[in-house]
Amino acid sequence: MQPEIDMSDDLHMKKGRYRYVILTIVGLHLSFVLASVITFNSAFVSMQDLSTSPLYPAVLNGTILDPDWASNDLPMSDRRFVWTPMMKALSYAGAFGGNVVCVQPMVYVIRRFGVHRAMTFIGIYLFKLRLLGAFTCAFTPLALSISFGLFVFFRCVNGLTFSMLFTVAGVVCNDWAPLVERGIFVAVLTGHVEIAAMFTMPVGGAVASKIGWPYAFYLNGIILACITGLFAFLYRDSPSKHPFVCEWEVQKINRGKSKLQASGSSATPPYRAIFSSPVIWASWVAVIGTFFVSQFTITWSPIYLNKVLLYSPAMTGLISVIPLVCQLLIKFFSGLMSDKLHCVDDVTKLRLFNSIALVGGAVFFAVASIITPTTNWIDTFLCLAPVALLGFHAGGYPKCLIMTSRQYSSFVMSVVQMVSCGTMFIGSFAIPLIAPDNSFDEWRKVFILYASMLVVTNTVFVIFARAKAASWTEEHGKRTNRVASIDGNLSQVSSQ
Repeated sequence: MQPEIDMSDDLHMKKGRYRYVILTIVGLHLSFVLASVITFNSAFVSMQDLSTSPLYPAVLNGTILDPDWASNDLPMSDRRFVWTPMMKALSYAGAFGGNVVCVQPMVYVIRRFGVHRAMTFIGIYLFKLRLLGAFTCAFTPLALSISFGLFVFFRCVNGLTFSMLFTVAGVVCNDWAPLVERGIFVAVLTGHVEIAAMFTMPVGGAVASKIGWPYAFYLNGIILACITGLFAFLYRDSPSKHPFVCEWEVQKINRGKSKLQASGSSATPPYRAIFSSPVIWASWVAVIGTFFVSQFTITWSPIYLNKVLLYSPAMTGLISVIPLVCQLLIKFFSGLMSDKLHCVDDVTKLRLFNSIALVGGAVFFAVASIITPTTNWIDTFLCLAPVALLGFHAGGYPKCLIMTSRQYSSFVMSVVQMVSCGTMFIGSFAIPLIAPDNSFDEWRKVFILYASMLVVTNTVFVIFARAKAASWTEEHGKRTNRVASIDGNLSQVSSQ
């Protein structure tokens, strides 16, 4: 057994900060994997803006009566697409459907091979996961020009590439975060949703409107490929096996954790105990409300700003990023405060932060549904304020899941991935059906639905939230160890 290292040693404290490098590179990697999927959202307005097509003047003066806006004779950037509401729904839902199918197989891959090999060996050398995301993102314009069916297939495949984002976040929190820093790790790693949208909405929107919509896909594909290579070089599954991590930092990361909890993501989850836990189910219910509204952030807000509040595509991209910046800052703040705030107990903090995020957002959506927009800043504020407030949820249900499930957080967070994508899959059909013409009267119904979902799901979470590690995080391991001990004893007896 190695001797304990003085945790107050200033020299070790200055050297032992590599976990923040891991936190940064993993956060960026998760962000641009998701960005490869939502690039479509930022380019969508330009793809359907018929007024910017070279055919538009001829259509106006009657020279062309039946234009083929997506003709193969046109350069890729000049092609425009006219879709039915169902085609729009399929274009958004394809990525989420592909994601849901692949989540649990990816959980097995992570448990069997570890995060590093799952996200780099499979991704880089076999072209199955991460670089496939870059490939499908970059080749999306070509698929779209060939046929709509092929485009939806590419969207499904692109969805497979982000099927392990929350699973990876859970694993990294368990393996690399000290118990006293779980809040900030959860905030940064779940912040990939905001970071992806913050980059993609303004940059993708500007590139699509100023240069051409295909270049938004090409740019993100190149960036994702570069970050994947950086991740492969810098990340390792275990702090104790990383050449850049000192022994002081390893002890700090594992301090307060049992041997089983520090064992990493290879532990087999006690599925029956997990699915019998009210705390886990309440947190998953909170995911439904959060991501039903989060889809407004990354998918529907640009359409609402453009069609209802009448902002230009370029201005839509710029305005969309403001609440996302606020949401990310709030998320970091709430994650830090949930670690540092000691005047209230942990479960109260979980309920408080989650309620500010969900109930606070519900209030603004309710008000937005009442006031008829007049295209001023108040209308913009009312519909985007809930987006910013969602940042407080970092100190709520995600931290609750990590605190409760400990070493089994990879599986528990994989279900978060499934629930979130399943929710957005349903939302991809529900919202276009409720608001097919993008009128305010239709969006009023959407806002009322959002407010109701937020209140109901938060209420369930507040009732059942807990802040202690579940008993099965220890009991399952003890049973496993006893079985292993019996097997070892039997082997010794048989050999004698």
